Amino acid sequence: MNTYNEVFMAVKRHCTQQKLIAEIDCFELIAKETGVPLSKLPSYLNHLQNIGMIKYSMEDRYIHLTTFGMKHDKLVNG
Repeated sequence: MNTYNEVFMAVKRHCTQQKLIAEIDCFELIAKETGVPLSKLPSYLNHLQNIGMIKYSMEDRYIHLTTFGMKHDKLVNG
């Protein structure tokens, strides 16, 4: 599985575990789980945001799935 899929699946797993809000702020945990250095995580998140799977902000510390992202279990061409 490629790293984009791993990052997406980690984000999705954490977002679906939330009970009250469907967003997370655990950038460090996503990086650790996927083996991506925290400094490189934004490039993966940017790609996922560009293809419409997530919305995120490092400054405001949130990641959430879009409606499109909720419908997928992995990236189609990932």
